[in-house]
Amino acid sequence: MNTSKKYYLKYVLTLLLGLGTFFFWWKLHPEALSWHEQNQLFLCSTDYLLERIVVPGGWADWLSEAIVQFFYQLTAGAALMALLVMALQLATYKVISTNSCIAFGLSFWPPVLLLAIMGDENVMLSYTIALLLSLITYLGCRRGGSVLQMFASLPLYWLVGPLFGVQVVLAVIDALRSRKTLVAVTMLLAAVAWVYACRTLWADQYPWSTVLAGISYHRLTLMMCEIPAELYGLALLLAIIPLLATGLERLGCINRLWAGPFTSLLGILLTLIPVGGFVLGHDKCYNPNVYAQLHQHLLIRKSDWLGIIEQAEKNLQNQLEVVKTPLYINGVNLALAQRGQLNNRLLNFPQCGMKGLIMPRVRDNMSNVTSMETFWHLSMINESMRYAFDTQESIPNCRKSGRYLQRMAECQIVNGNYEAASKYIGLLKQTLFYRSWAEIAETYLYNEEKIANYPEWGVRRDMRFKEDFLYYYPEMTKMLAKLVNENSANAMAYNYFMAAFVLGKQEASTHIDATTSATSTR
Repeated sequence: MNTSKKYYLKYVLTLLLGLGTFFFWWKLHPEALSWHEQNQLFLCSTDYLLERIVVPGGWADWLSEAIVQFFYQLTAGAALMALLVMALQLATYKVISTNSCIAFGLSFWPPVLLLAIMGDENVMLSYTIALLLSLITYLGCRRGGSVLQMFASLPLYWLVGPLFGVQVVLAVIDALRSRKTLVAVTMLLAAVAWVYACRTLWADQYPWSTVLAGISYHRLTLMMCEIPAELYGLALLLAIIPLLATGLERLGCINRLWAGPFTSLLGILLTLIPVGGFVLGHDKCYNPNVYAQLHQHLLIRKSDWLGIIEQAEKNLQNQLEVVKTPLYINGVNLALAQRGQLNNRLLNFPQCGMKGLIMPRVRDNMSNVTSMETFWHLSMINESMRYAFDTQESIPNCRKSGRYLQRMAECQIVNGNYEAASKYIGLLKQTLFYRSWAEIAETYLYNEEKIANYPEWGVRRDMRFKEDFLYYYPEMTKMLAKLVNENSANAMAYNYFMAAFVLGKQEASTHIDATTSATSTR
């Protein structure tokens, strides 16, 4: 009876871990889910599958993207993340292969550490999938003996990438425990030879640093020259966790009288320590400034303008540095304009001149997003199109984006470039969550009357520039003035023009004060 109660309690704790993870992603950091989803475009096609699986770790990458596409619905995304974290905890527990409280407590370390590591917004879900597949392969082959483990590790490398080493190390430890030293050495040599052969014969376009770091574990891997240590620290923990469990259990058996209480107490502590550490160190893992910016991106995507203003007021009270950055100010001013409060409340928030209204182009996948949306709402369609394209092409791991493709398709429809729009729509029709929008948008192609009656596209077409000209950021004020002169009904363009005038005057005054102060100092 007691044994069954303990067994039941263990899985209650697993369920609590899952619930905690669900609310963590659903309420605390839904912006992270949205960020991952908008930086990929998963196509439901055979060609896309083949494109992914031709590199080491491609299967894990494809499977992770198939899951990330569901992050479009934030609730579904949080639920899937909770299931993956629970699966990692249970798989770790099975790998340890003992039913003690110590083993169960240790099984909470990898999933909690994984949550901490995912505070880096560029850590890909394929890393989690690769860890799980490696553990599952080990568990499936453990009963088959060392030979089966060795042969399983060879195709596993192509499935999950360098994290197949977790399965290899676990199998080698099993062989050494069984005093099969020759088998252990053979397995290690076979794994190293297989990696060398795969890289040399089929993946020689990638440098060794990229191959060893994992091509798809981190969004910046292709730009990095070193292996992300925190990712492989967790992999190492998973590989040696059975040894840790064995060592702690032997420590508890030194005094048999206290073995039971010691094991139970240590198991509880091993469960609480990572959870407590994660709660206390949350802000170090999830940089408040970075996630405040990502949260603003999510609110802009949802057109929650009031939410953006309220978030800015809260962050201003908390003295977050991000509220003083041009990118964040850009989003706040867009929200004020959409609420009709730009000229009234402009100086209630930190400003930084023209960059705070519309940022110049920056070659990354974050800085242009707000400007893209600002240009769209101003009806500067060509500029919105250009920023959307540049943002998509700046995604570090060279993926496409459903969100940016959708915006580009809208821009092409408004401009009447239907052939280009149909190409974007054709891609979106191969997706799960953008398909319905794409099918509806396709019915508007070449139908001028239908576009004119569409609430948003018709307005954008009426308020856009009447003729093309060369875009030049330093003359943004003049371009806003031209936009107002060509359509006096464009209230947002007028408000932005007036705000640019005020901020330009303020910026000039600040420059004069700084020059006067420097002169007097001399």
